[in-house]
Amino acid sequence: MPRLPFLRLVFSLLCGLGAAREAMATVSPQIAVITEETRLPGDHHQESAAEMAVLIQLAQLQNSRSAQVGVIGVGNRHGMFHAGTYRALSFAASQGMLVVRLATDGGQTAPAPTDTPFINGGQMSSDQAADLLAQCLAQFGPLPADPDSPAAQAHRQKYQAAFDRATGRS
Repeated sequence: MPRLPFLRLVFSLLCGLGAAREAMATVSPQIAVITEETRLPGDHHQESAAEMAVLIQLAQLQNSRSAQVGVIGVGNRHGMFHAGTYRALSFAASQGMLVVRLATDGGQTAPAPTDTPFINGGQMSSDQAADLLAQCLAQFGPLPADPDSPAAQAHRQKYQAAFDRATGRS
């Protein structure tokens, strides 16, 4: 019988720690780095598996309980992604998540189509881009609720300008 109050105390402390962790998570931005794996183009099984893997990482990021989340996508040496990874990252961007596109090994990212909602990270390393994205999230906040709205596009341009300044492209 004396164990029951002790277990309640431990349980309440653990719940309190969980709430404290949850409160801390909402303050600090959460950034995921997703690296494109080298594979043969046209392998539909690998494309689907890559898309599912990215979607799982995005779900884990969403479950971090942080209102400020972002993704660093590291593509090939030109910053391009295979179809499955591209679809998953585009989905993330369409849901209001900020996605920064980088090239592997410090390569130069190719110009993205104008309708791509990715932020061009230039020749930054993934660590530098993650740090800058976290700083921008803390400074500018997350995108507005509708990621396709003019307000969200103007907000995304603030992020792009910060990345351009950091890479000397301004």
